[in-house]
Amino acid sequence: MNIRLSAISLILLFAFISGSPASSEVTKIEKETQVAISKSNSKFTASAGWTFDDAQGKLIAPEGNLSVFLVMLPYDGNPAELVKTAWRSVGFDMNYKVLPISSPPPDEGWDEIHQVNYEVPVSESKSALAVIHVLKGIAYVMLLEGASATYEKRQSQIQIVADTWRPEGMKKEDLTNVVAKKFAAEDKMELDKFVAEANTALKIPGTAIAIIQDGQIVYKNQFGVKSLASMEKVTPETMFMIGSTTKPLTTLMLSKLVETGKLKWETPIYEALPQFQLADRDVSKKFLIKHTACACTGMPRRDMEGIFGSKIRTVEDTLNQLHTMKPTTGFGETFQYSNQLVAVGGLAGANVYGKGKDLFNKYENVMDDLVFGALKMSSTRVKPRDGDKGRLASPHAQGYDGEQHAMPFDTEDVIDPVAPSGNNWSTVDDMAKYVLMELRKGKDESGRQLFSEEQILLRRKPGIKVTDNCRYGLGLFIEKDKGVNIIHHGGNTLGFTSMMLFLPEKNIGMVLLSNASGVNALREAMRQKLMEIFLSARPTASEKIKYEVKSAKESQEKLLARCSDKSSDTAWIADYLGKYDNSILGPIEIVKNGDFFEIRTPRFTSKLGSAREQTGEKLIALLTPPWLGTELRVKEKPAKTLILDDTQVKYEFTPLSSK
Repeated sequence: MNIRLSAISLILLFAFISGSPASSEVTKIEKETQVAISKSNSKFTASAGWTFDDAQGKLIAPEGNLSVFLVMLPYDGNPAELVKTAWRSVGFDMNYKVLPISSPPPDEGWDEIHQVNYEVPVSESKSALAVIHVLKGIAYVMLLEGASATYEKRQSQIQIVADTWRPEGMKKEDLTNVVAKKFAAEDKMELDKFVAEANTALKIPGTAIAIIQDGQIVYKNQFGVKSLASMEKVTPETMFMIGSTTKPLTTLMLSKLVETGKLKWETPIYEALPQFQLADRDVSKKFLIKHTACACTGMPRRDMEGIFGSKIRTVEDTLNQLHTMKPTTGFGETFQYSNQLVAVGGLAGANVYGKGKDLFNKYENVMDDLVFGALKMSSTRVKPRDGDKGRLASPHAQGYDGEQHAMPFDTEDVIDPVAPSGNNWSTVDDMAKYVLMELRKGKDESGRQLFSEEQILLRRKPGIKVTDNCRYGLGLFIEKDKGVNIIHHGGNTLGFTSMMLFLPEKNIGMVLLSNASGVNALREAMRQKLMEIFLSARPTASEKIKYEVKSAKESQEKLLARCSDKSSDTAWIADYLGKYDNSILGPIEIVKNGDFFEIRTPRFTSKLGSAREQTGEKLIALLTPPWLGTELRVKEKPAKTLILDDTQVKYEFTPLSSK
């Protein structure tokens, strides 16, 4: 399950504003269309509902509380000063603290890329950033400022602008017509060295990788350990949690039910799963089985309720949670990723299949029968069994010290309530069997049709735009990278990271499983390395790893500068000792444990530290992995209150008793 997508990875917007005469036209975008900027005689694709003020070079979100300014300036090699000039040019005084400027390896034909983030006080619920793209001495600057909630749900639409706005004649790397080379012995040596060094640099405990070409596994290796506590080596039999890489397996199951006539993609969800209901009954009736996996309905992420809270422990609890939810954007308006909704699809299929004592057990059985059994994935489970214990990789997450730490297996139980979205455990061999089936369009190694080719391809039909180059199908991302079609899905849980991808026209695929949270850098670098080895792409994989190592160091420095675990800095937390409750997330308690403070919930305990905003406001910071980085605002009046801000939803914990 993808716990949180990176904001910057989705925002690479750039545009021109030159000195030519300005138009005063303000345009309301009625449908996705190309919009011209008169000052630069250039165009970009804008999504319906946005407004473009040509005179100011400003895009305004449909909600009216987020603006994107587009500025073009000469580049003198100093991104920090350039950004100040850009903000001044649009009449905006940006007073937020500037965080270290990051400069990822340039791609897409740019000479340089720089990203400027600001430390915006949590209490303001705002986002601010600047992105600079440089080409031939000219800087194309995007400035974004506005409500964080709007920023979160409109990221995809902003990315579409980024993908379609580029200088005249700018060329991208194109590998469309490159014939894939055959994997060779020297490629294995190169990959072994690359992955081992990347794992060490990124502090990843263990990784398993398989690469497929022309119907065969041409590369397979394991690196590191299953647990930093035991130091047992990863083997081909090691089982990893695969997170949201579960989603393609769930939609494969649904496609089999459609193939056999037990379900239709157009079946209303409530017919297959009577327990399904959103806050608006009329809206609920519009939801069909296909909508559970399209990320196109406007349903927002509400992961915090299952991850942090204690009231959602079963799939039935997730169904009850949906009774309080409603879409925050319209059908087909923008890409929004909902783990709850994919879970509903899997549960609906399981309910129709009908084998089992409860919904969770029914999902286990339908996956065992229709997917894992059919593909001979004998080491893949919805939930590990007693006999699997010695094969399981342990979840790991970063601690306050910047190092990876092994966590208890039950840390991942928070995914159980949305099991069809991200609960599966598997091995590198089993996941390779799945990718091989996808490349064969539903056939096994003997040519027998296990799954309908029609249904296999229907899942890959491009749906809602994620970027201009990427769309979401049914539990699959369909992307064109350097002209090459790549179908993929990654997964992140509290302690694991995974990826599967395949290039259908090149007959190449890859599986990557690791036991550390949020190490998407390895996924992206390995995807690039795959393109380099087979298609002679421009070599940037090593640069990506170096950049991520530098970014991780800067993030750790930022954390230590913002948060302290020293008793002299945390003493003020004593004023907030006691029990609190939130009607959605459940109870928490702040306690003193020896020399430090803790937060205790029915699900977990975490050491606490003190975080300080540039305004002087103090926040309670969770320091124990995987909760590191979670912060609670404090409010004194009318009563002492703790606030957890999850962007589109804010949860207030009110006191139950005094300290």
